[in-house]
Amino acid sequence: MRNPFRRNARPAGGAAFSHRENGEALHLALIQEGRTIPTSEWMQRRPDAAAALGRLFAKAEENAEPGKHPAVLVLEKDLVLSPRCIAELDAASALSLGLPAPTPLALDLKPIGRIDEDGFRLDVRWVKPGGQPCRVAINGAMIACEGSERRIPEPLWSILSVATSLSAPVDKAERFRLLALLRRYWPEDGSAGVTSEPYLRDMRVHYASSLSLTLRTLTPDRTDFDPVLFGQGVADEAQADGRALDEAFDNVLTPSAQKLFAEDRFRREADARPVYVLRDGEYIFIDPSLRPALEAVRRLQDRPESERRAFVLNPRKVLKEFLGEELAEKIALDELFVETEQFSSRVAGVDVWRTPVLPWIAPI
Repeated sequence: MRNPFRRNARPAGGAAFSHRENGEALHLALIQEGRTIPTSEWMQRRPDAAAALGRLFAKAEENAEPGKHPAVLVLEKDLVLSPRCIAELDAASALSLGLPAPTPLALDLKPIGRIDEDGFRLDVRWVKPGGQPCRVAINGAMIACEGSERRIPEPLWSILSVATSLSAPVDKAERFRLLALLRRYWPEDGSAGVTSEPYLRDMRVHYASSLSLTLRTLTPDRTDFDPVLFGQGVADEAQADGRALDEAFDNVLTPSAQKLFAEDRFRREADARPVYVLRDGEYIFIDPSLRPALEAVRRLQDRPESERRAFVLNPRKVLKEFLGEELAEKIALDELFVETEQFSSRVAGVDVWRTPVLPWIAPI
């Protein structure tokens, strides 16, 4: 019977790693003298690959994200590697495991239309080092070109995944979400094998899906506040790191961009907008679920002092009253509004500042 595993070079007198594709996953096996070695013996049989194997076995212990396959699945005689796991391998680890080298091809992205147009899409292609287009076959994190199979490393793999989703027009919310992801993965230098027009390289798209407040003024007689925007799950990440949420460190915007957004772009409009243009090529997109809450914050900025003070003292309560219980529950307001360390510390004990009204003392 033909061995379905692709055989790699066998080290002198030792076992050789082999791999085969199964859907988008890769099955890694260790073969010695025609026999498939149990995974429990791999470290002993291939001590030269111990570091790489140790990382894979550690990944197998991690909990998979909801709805996703585990990064590594350990079976009796093989390891099942997810595409992301394959892409995340460094060159030395991949080499020790007998996996293909990173592709020398570059990912070329060309924007078709403007990002604020409904027909916007990306033309995605692979090019050779000289710039010539190359017809490829992609399966998971593996790429084949002209009979040569290579591996798509990070950040190329993540950029490709997002760019492929933008290869056809999508609705505005999804478009800006994907563009924000694309910019997150984008390499800061040119060594990662991604080429594009300057328009796309220079673009910055921030995606906001939760908010807090920063206090501009907080005196006994005056309360002013601005929104601070965050990405999804930042509060949970901060908690996992054993720290409080920080309005500067965890903000989706830089301090200068936050200042421009809060003091100019946000306040110049009476209503909240789905997209704010900060500077040329820099945008902030507001998640649809966040917009009602951000709209409420904008309206509350213009309310009388007593209402503004009540809002900063109990933001969630006031927002629920403003939005209504049904809408607040629909947008998951309790998770959407988060409190930063700075906001909590400034609001604590704020009512103590107010001068008490003593009826037996006549006003002067």
